[in-house]
Amino acid sequence: MHLLLSGLCTMGFASLALGMARHRNELLGRSMPRPAGLIWRALGTLTLTLAWCLAWFEWGAALGAVMFWAHAMLAAGTVYLLLVVRRRTHHEREQPIQ
Repeated sequence: MHLLLSGLCTMGFASLALGMARHRNELLGRSMPRPAGLIWRALGTLTLTLAWCLAWFEWGAALGAVMFWAHAMLAAGTVYLLLVVRRRTHHEREQPIQ
């Protein structure tokens, strides 16, 4: 259950990141139309809602909320670190060595 919850939260936050124009441009190297961003954000919101419901039904309201937020914080940190690593490695490749 923990693996499923972590995976759903990570997919949710990755979808939310792809819903933002800045991250989409950095990851894909091109811009996308506005409706695509709205779809990514909606997908991220739905995925996180599904993860919340799963945690609630598995552990109850109180412990489920704690478990969801613990997995959500871990997933958000992971997605953030991956974005930072991607940005740094991508910029290092673009700049010639002096």
